[in-house]
Amino acid sequence: MTGEAGHSASDRAAAPLREFAVAVYGAEGVSEACLALQDEHGQDVNVVLFAAWAGAELGRRLGAEDVARARGHVAEWRDAVVAPLRAVRRAMKRLSSPPPGHEELRSAVKAVELQSELLQLAMLDGFAQTLGAPAPPGPELAEANLRAVVAGSPESASAAVSVIVAACRGRADASGAGS
Repeated sequence: MTGEAGHSASDRAAAPLREFAVAVYGAEGVSEACLALQDEHGQDVNVVLFAAWAGAELGRRLGAEDVARARGHVAEWRDAVVAPLRAVRRAMKRLSSPPPGHEELRSAVKAVELQSELLQLAMLDGFAQTLGAPAPPGPELAEANLRAVVAGSPESASAAVSVIVAACRGRADASGAGS
């Protein structure tokens, strides 16, 4: 998740969620925590970041039904586009004897994968409009939302949630310091 030039209208439409996702994902330990939730617990990183954003910035509390609706809202796109691109990129990384030019192609696949994830964030940004009335936003609400996302996961998911919440807290502290 990087800020490249030449964003499409879909990228700009997801600017608040995208900006939050890029900032939080880039915080210390968050990318590893998100990938652990994805690879070890079957979580969708974009839904995880959306849940944190909804609580930390929008003040929206997500219950189990909201999480299920968010997942359903992006399921077709994730399953048909994002996940297959990730699988191709990862398969290319594991090749024992890749052909010349392999890294350039893998980089191109990675860029397309990132673009597909940004489009998924735009979908989730639009979905946020269907959520209930806001409460006071903050890291505590982000944590409650993340716990709703990982409900039913092993206790090891809790450590990843704590890392993401710490990044939300750091973001809130930094924006409060600038006020």
